[in-house]
Amino acid sequence: MSQEVLGILRDLNLKISQSQTKKEKAQLIFNYIDISFHNSGVNIEELYIKAKLYINLITDSFSDGNIYYDQIKLETFYKIIFKFPIEHQKHLLNHLLHKIKINNFDHLIDDIDSTINKVEYRFSIYELKKSKSFSSILNYLICAVRYNYISVFVSLLFCFLLTYILTFTWESAPIHLFEIKPLQLSENIYLNHLANILMMIFDLNDDKYIIPINFFGAVVLVLLKLFNVFIIFGYLWKLLKTKLSN
Repeated sequence: MSQEVLGILRDLNLKISQSQTKKEKAQLIFNYIDISFHNSGVNIEELYIKAKLYINLITDSFSDGNIYYDQIKLETFYKIIFKFPIEHQKHLLNHLLHKIKINNFDHLIDDIDSTINKVEYRFSIYELKKSKSFSSILNYLICAVRYNYISVFVSLLFCFLLTYILTFTWESAPIHLFEIKPLQLSENIYLNHLANILMMIFDLNDDKYIIPINFFGAVVLVLLKLFNVFIIFGYLWKLLKTKLSN
């Protein structure tokens, strides 16, 4: 960051501290953040604190009567929030939601909730790519069921493929977790396993196809079933919540 830009930011900081009105102070903070992000070497934590102050100033103007009901535009906040890295976006959005609820502007809540779901979903993908840990997978599934139809389908497909792979009889596998008792539905072993998995999911076979033979096998089987149930019921809850809010 050049000395000229640093000088501009120092002047803006001085004006922010001397400003007498919330509207003027909010505009100065917006300018400070905007200029900072257009230059390298920014202090994200400092800007994060200023962004929260910006949200406070604008939302407090609601209750002061300086901004009327039909003048409230969420884009005013989003222009600032979406300048930040994604891990900061969700915290700023949650702060915005908190302030909106305090001021009883309920007509904005659904829009902010939907935006938070989208940001959390993108963040869960970012975390999944970075770590690929069990917790990141679980967090992805939680966020996916609150996002859209495609993400729910992808999550269900992921769980199905995981079930297929983990329950397939790999002769060379170092650890065997299940005893498999398949019906002979196809001469192709892969299609036969697929058909048996589908029958197990839809409970079309009275006999147990997959039987855990040790503790770890039982845990894996329970987790696989819980994942599928969680995704389905999570999405149904989202639909119910949408209906109730309408």
